[in-house]
Amino acid sequence: MTREENISDSISMRKKHLYILLALLLWVFPVSNAQSAPRVSPEEILKTMTLDEKVGQLFIVWFKGGEMSPFLQKAIGEYHVGGLIFYSITGNTKSPEQITTLSTAAQKLALRTGADLGLFMSIDQEGGPVTRLTKGFTVLPSNLSIGHTDTAISASRAATLLAQEMTAVGLNMNFAPSVDVNSNPDNPIIGTRSFGNNPNMVARFGRAAVDAYVAQKVIPVLKHFPGHGDTSVDSHNAMPVVPHSLARLQQTELAPFSALAEDAPAIMTAHLFVPALDPTPNQPATFSHKILTELLRKKMGFNGLIITDSLGMGAIANTYGSGQAAVRAFKAGADILLFGADKGHEPEEALAAIRTVRDAVKNGKISEARLNASVLRILKTKKAYNILSPSFQSPLAASHMVGTPKHRAAALMLARKGTKILRDTHKQLPIRGAIPPAVITFGDTPSQQTVEASFPAGTGLIKLPRRPSQELILRVLKHLRDADCIVLTRKTAKAPEQLELVRALESRNAGKLYVATLGTADAILNKTAAPCVIASGSSTPEAIRAIAELLFASATQVR
Repeated sequence: MTREENISDSISMRKKHLYILLALLLWVFPVSNAQSAPRVSPEEILKTMTLDEKVGQLFIVWFKGGEMSPFLQKAIGEYHVGGLIFYSITGNTKSPEQITTLSTAAQKLALRTGADLGLFMSIDQEGGPVTRLTKGFTVLPSNLSIGHTDTAISASRAATLLAQEMTAVGLNMNFAPSVDVNSNPDNPIIGTRSFGNNPNMVARFGRAAVDAYVAQKVIPVLKHFPGHGDTSVDSHNAMPVVPHSLARLQQTELAPFSALAEDAPAIMTAHLFVPALDPTPNQPATFSHKILTELLRKKMGFNGLIITDSLGMGAIANTYGSGQAAVRAFKAGADILLFGADKGHEPEEALAAIRTVRDAVKNGKISEARLNASVLRILKTKKAYNILSPSFQSPLAASHMVGTPKHRAAALMLARKGTKILRDTHKQLPIRGAIPPAVITFGDTPSQQTVEASFPAGTGLIKLPRRPSQELILRVLKHLRDADCIVLTRKTAKAPEQLELVRALESRNAGKLYVATLGTADAILNKTAAPCVIASGSSTPEAIRAIAELLFASATQVR
């Protein structure tokens, strides 16, 4: 290499270091694209807004793809929507750099059109099974796993980490935490998304999470009011019924919301029929004035934003069109009408709903006073969370602020604390001597790579369908004979065949059985006699590693 080439390489390296330093400086001292003059009060802004701008602020809408599109140009520039919701399944969250670039472009468009207001940039980033930010980000354990730690500090740490990674890429609203009390072990939709089955404990952990989000200037949205924890139907498909008495609801389902109502900035509604709260036949809570206005707003003293769950979910969309649903929810007391990426629906349906609500105001079905009340709440919330005039980060800087070694270490620590022994009848733990020759998993999670990276060398993997056939169960039994084995179960309420395999394995005369549940543990504890049961509540790579460490005592367990 010539002297000139050496000099050229040295200059290139220095330039690279300068670019990285500049990106990090932009993170620490973000460059604001907002107006240099201070914004006037929300009340003054409201006075200047047109009807179209006011109605648009009521909507948070979904979209397709990872870049600015004609739909986004129209939704933001012409319909003046109040916010966007990001999903992984729709291609919105491909990488930290892509999300940052998109969120910045969307905010800049909003700031130069209509009332020049920043957008709610929202997402469902609960941790565990509901995690939209994955590639390049830190994936945290589920709420149930956080609940296993027995300290609300864990909820605070998890929420802080989630909020920091969200703000790094320009997101400012999280539809979390779920404060549903998981009192039904067979619940098909809540399960590990809940902190637990004790209302006081759920409220305590929920408060810790809310406080942490607020401190990081991310809007937390408690869900799913008035309580989705004891349902046997998934409201994405149909409308569940919560048949309990008012006394029971106050003691269990409503308790966390009552405890947090005065401090939470936002609460999400659930599409549930709760006859003790509103006996109107087949009236979902989202459409109930008695539940949203008389109970939540007046009796419980909630002054924050009432946000609907997605109005495209089956519990609503099976009966109502998008516009009809939006009008009904708003008249019941909702402030923000959410249209998410529900199966069988398109983003344009939200724009049709905006037109329907606008027409309802024009023809007097919705009063302008009612409209102004919700818009003012929205503006006040945006001001409190620096969304009226947001600042922006460099995509390169954002990529260095997420998925960091420090954050991943924190996720592993939380997973370790949230992994616990529920039963060890024969004192089988930790495993000594010969390594069990097989780890049995169901479905796609965890991956083979995760299992192989977590368990000792020599441990084989038997990967079964989520619901294995009787023939396949018999083949597994024949293959294992009397060998020791580890079984990782998940979502057994929807897959009872997993319990059948566990019972068949435990009935053998020889061979030790170790069961680790990646979901709720009730079914394993109550419907099997498995002598060794470990509860994790998560299937993240860190959770699988924590299970392996506990089984083999290969790491100090932080308790």
